[in-house]
Amino acid sequence: MKISRNWLQNYFDKPIPDANKLAELFTFHSFEVEGVEEIGNESPDVSLLAETALPRSLCSSEDCSRPSDTASIADFIIDVKVLPDRAHYCLSHKGIAGEVSVLTGQAIKDLKIPDMLEATTEVGPMYKPSIIIQDRKFCRRYMGRYVENITVNRSLEWMKRLLEAIGQRSISGIVDATNFCMFDIGQPLHAFDADKIKGVIVVRPAKASEKMILLDGTEITLTTDDSVIADDAGPLAIAGVKGGKRAEVTSSTKRIFMESANFNPTAVRRTSTKYNLRSESSKRYENEITPELVSLGMNNICALIKEMNPEAKFGPIVDVYPVKAKQTVIDFDPAYIEKRLGVKFPFDEAKSILERMGIIIKEGDTPRWKLTIPFDRLDLTIREDIVEEIGRVYGYEHIKGILPPKTNMPVEILPIYYLSEMIR
Repeated sequence: MKISRNWLQNYFDKPIPDANKLAELFTFHSFEVEGVEEIGNESPDVSLLAETALPRSLCSSEDCSRPSDTASIADFIIDVKVLPDRAHYCLSHKGIAGEVSVLTGQAIKDLKIPDMLEATTEVGPMYKPSIIIQDRKFCRRYMGRYVENITVNRSLEWMKRLLEAIGQRSISGIVDATNFCMFDIGQPLHAFDADKIKGVIVVRPAKASEKMILLDGTEITLTTDDSVIADDAGPLAIAGVKGGKRAEVTSSTKRIFMESANFNPTAVRRTSTKYNLRSESSKRYENEITPELVSLGMNNICALIKEMNPEAKFGPIVDVYPVKAKQTVIDFDPAYIEKRLGVKFPFDEAKSILERMGIIIKEGDTPRWKLTIPFDRLDLTIREDIVEEIGRVYGYEHIKGILPPKTNMPVEILPIYYLSEMIR
């Protein structure tokens, strides 16, 4: 994933390390870095980056300065190779910013994003959407709302600039906003033209030989192994994979239905691979993200729509959440850190590392800790995961390799080993 350093800076009050230093930190503590590229031709004061690129809706103060439309701001793009074990939270600038915070000790600032979940009063000819989930194993959560009185092509310069910096072309205001939120927090979003939807929104398995035309004009024949977002007239999108042409948002769109959802990772990967429809959205779904991210995605996209369209009106939200996600709780003995890593490790340092990750530590009468894991850290499930996190942040270069002691005991010969080798 391509990461903009300027975008990361938005998450911090104080200047973060330069791009090469960040790449070094990632390489030795988090993941591989494919390369670092400089773009732009100016050298702005690094301390001002957080202000010059901040959207009004994501600003931490009321007087955020804005760049001019023609401003060319220097930036560094870090190409990070996020593997599946960290894809749950690191396929986003928010997740990478969390890594920067953990590795540098710099706290992430409170962005104070306005709460857009409340419906606008006197919304006119809008209504509460009807949403049905037929397959609850596939669709873990589905949130939708209608938004009216919008201009689709009205976009924001700062948003286009940040998207273009990471190689994403600007399409339209609404599409740019959905893409920005996805690359910012990791939650895919989709907008439908509300006036083209007929009746109830249903998340269901596709019917045998059911056809639909994709956004690029390709007609596809679906099977019952696929899942779709549909209305009374048929499929509107392949769930988690690709939108359909019938309810496409165009320059004439005035009302949209905004979707924020969570789908089964295995099913999404199977469908996207079968039809060769790999996308940034399917990539995030198939690596699994927490359903708790759905509401943040809806909130942030609505805040951006409001900034682009101050006159926009928002309908009530319908949130279908059949089985709510539960936070993982791990019973952990801090003495296990030393036993596993083979070095003496101060408990206070271990505690600081875990707290920087957002892990809540509850201490009782015994030396053991009860660790409550953040929703987005789906990779932390057992005590060995905790030790690995502490070890990588502390730095494996600080852990010396020690050979086990020699033994004078006779070594047992295992005939089955030699037999299996001979057969192989």
